[in-house]
Amino acid sequence: MFAGTFTRKLDEKWRLPLPADLLIGEDDQTIFYFAPSAGYLILFSPQYFDQLSEQIHAKSVMGHRKLRKKFFGNTYKKPRDKSGRITIPESLRARCGLSAGAEVVMVGTGLYAEILPAAMAPEEPGPEEMEDVFDALEALGEG
Repeated sequence: MFAGTFTRKLDEKWRLPLPADLLIGEDDQTIFYFAPSAGYLILFSPQYFDQLSEQIHAKSVMGHRKLRKKFFGNTYKKPRDKSGRITIPESLRARCGLSAGAEVVMVGTGLYAEILPAAMAPEEPGPEEMEDVFDALEALGEG
C-alpha cells in the first residue's frame, strides 16, 4: 500500500530515494513499475500491476490491443537499489519534465503512488476538502 506525501530530490544519476513510510507493507525486494500519465509517473507495486495486467488480458484479445500497447508499452520495471532508490528511466525523464537535481513529490493513493514534478504537486487540502473526504468515507460504510 502507498500512503503519505513526500518531497525528494533526484540525484545526478536520476535516482529517487523512496521513503519507507510511503511503502507500507512493501519489502526491500519489491520491484516497481513506472507508467507515464499526464506529465507524471505512476508507481505500482508488483501485486497491483499483476492485478491490472490480468484485468486487461481478460478482455477480448483484439478488442483492447490499443490499451495493451499504450499501457504495457509505456511501463518499465525498476528494482530498488540497496539504498532504497529507484532510477527514473531515461525515456520518461523528458516526458515528465524532470531534470537531475529536480524536486519531485510522491503522493500515496493506496493502490499506487504518483510521482510529480514539484510544480505539479497538489496543495494541502483545506477543512472543506477534508470534510468531503470524511463524508465519502462515511458513505462507503453505508453501502
